[in-house]
Amino acid sequence: MEIVFAKRILNTLDSGFLIVDANLKIEFWNKWLHIQTGKLAKEVEGEKLDEVFELKKVSSIKRKIKTVLAMKSTVFYNAHSANPLIEIDRPNITNSVFYQMKQKVTISPYDTTEGLVCINIVDQTLLHEANYKLEQNVANLEKLSTTDYLTKIFNRNKFYERINHEINMSKRHEIDLSLIFFDIDYLKKINDTFGHKIGDEVLVKVVEEVSSYLRETDTFARWGGEEFVILLPGSNSETAHKLADKYRVIIENIKFSNENIKVTSSFGVSSYIQGEKVEEFFSRADKALYQAKANGRNMVV
Repeated sequence: MEIVFAKRILNTLDSGFLIVDANLKIEFWNKWLHIQTGKLAKEVEGEKLDEVFELKKVSSIKRKIKTVLAMKSTVFYNAHSANPLIEIDRPNITNSVFYQMKQKVTISPYDTTEGLVCINIVDQTLLHEANYKLEQNVANLEKLSTTDYLTKIFNRNKFYERINHEINMSKRHEIDLSLIFFDIDYLKKINDTFGHKIGDEVLVKVVEEVSSYLRETDTFARWGGEEFVILLPGSNSETAHKLADKYRVIIENIKFSNENIKVTSSFGVSSYIQGEKVEEFFSRADKALYQAKANGRNMVV
C-alpha cells in the first residue's frame, strides 16, 4: 500500500523521477518521463537505461551511482553540462533557442542495501534560455558601446583600450608598434555636393576596402567624422609607411555607385618610442597627417 501511494506521489512530480540499480536497470519510471519521452513505465521498467536510450557517458553515470551508494549522499550529474542525461527533443516549442531540453540532474541514494538510487531530472531549459538571452543582450550592449554605428568598426573608446593594451605589450616584450592616422580628403565637399547619404556610402566603402587588407592583429577604428586610425602591432616605421601607402592606393582606386565620385586620403604615421605616453605617440601621427594635408593631400608622411 505504501509503495503504491509513493508511486502516485512520484507520478505527480513536475520533473523526471526514476529508480535504477548500479547496472542502470530501471525499477521505476514516473509519468513526467512518460510524457517527455513517450516511453510508458511498463515499456522501460526492467530494462537497462542505456539500452532504452543512447546515453552519452554510460561509464560516468555508473561511477557516480557507485559513489552515491558508497557515500550515501547526493551527487549532481551534468548540472552545468551541455549534455543531458536523456536527450529529450522540444520540436514544438516556438521561438526557442534550444531544441533539446537542458537538464539539472541529481542522483540520490534510494535503497543502498538493494543497490538502488533515484535520479531526478529537472527541466531547466527556460532558465538556460533566459541566461542565454541575457548574455546576448550584454554582448550586444558591449558591441554597441565599442562599435561605430555607421562603419561597424571600433569607435574611439575601444581604440583607446586597444592602444593602451598594445603599448603595454610593446614595453613588456620590446616589440615594434606603429600607428596610421588617416582621413578622407574633402569629404565635406562630397556631402555638400552629393548629399550625406553618398558621403556615408564613401565612409562605409573605404572601411570595407581597407578592412579586407588588415591583419587579424591590427586594430581599425573610426576616430570621428572622416578620420580613422589603424594600430599595427609588430610593425616598424618602414613597414607602417609601406602599409599606409598601400591603403592610400586602395582608397584612390575605389569605385562608387556614383561614377563622378573619386576619393583620396591623407596619411600620417608614427612608431612607438619606448617610454612615451599614449598622447605623444598619437600626437606624432596626427602631426604627420596634417603635414600630408598641407603638402597637397593624397600622400603618406
